[in-house]
Amino acid sequence: MSFCVFHLFCDSIVYLVVLSGCLFFFFKQKTAYEMLRSLVGSEMCIRDSTKIHRPNFTKTDIEEVIDEALIKTFGSGRFSGVAYEVNTPENLEEIEADRSYLVEAFWHLFVNACESMQGKGVLEVDVALHPHYLIVDVIDSGKGIPDDEIKDIFNPFYTSKVRGAGLGLSKVYMIIEEHGGFITVNSAVGKGTRIRVFLSRKRAAKGVSLPPAEVSRGR
Repeated sequence: MSFCVFHLFCDSIVYLVVLSGCLFFFFKQKTAYEMLRSLVGSEMCIRDSTKIHRPNFTKTDIEEVIDEALIKTFGSGRFSGVAYEVNTPENLEEIEADRSYLVEAFWHLFVNACESMQGKGVLEVDVALHPHYLIVDVIDSGKGIPDDEIKDIFNPFYTSKVRGAGLGLSKVYMIIEEHGGFITVNSAVGKGTRIRVFLSRKRAAKGVSLPPAEVSRGR
């Protein structure tokens, strides 16, 4: 359902651009035309970022997922000023998941955390077990998220960066939702952020309602 909403949103942008072109032609509404026309690039970005295959659920080792996402994050040397540590319990069980999707989700989370620390700090990844969920905390010591923005971070186009469409966290939300999980966020300005990912230890039966994403303030 969430992916369908994205495609409807994209189509709406296209229609608005066409309408704005007509307005420009007949009424010389240049400002409106240019504003909506500039969304074409973002619309194409959404289409690319939401192209998905049906999740391929197989037995997946979350430690391997985290390791691969860390390599993808730090391999380029872009965040050489950031240290990271990973804490996992012994004899961690595998879960039913789409490995490639989870790697992508945690890569987005790790990059977002590193960017919030402006290239200097410590990224902490903690794994724990709950009776129904495998829990992964992604903790940074960055700038934090203001209270009036924290509820919007998973929305399309939300971003605190000067450049970029802000689609990474939206895709994280969709991927985790597809895995029968949800996300909570704790953040304090000037102290950092903890994003907690809940992944179902057993695939939820079709039609079962799971808790929605939650947000909370303070750490």
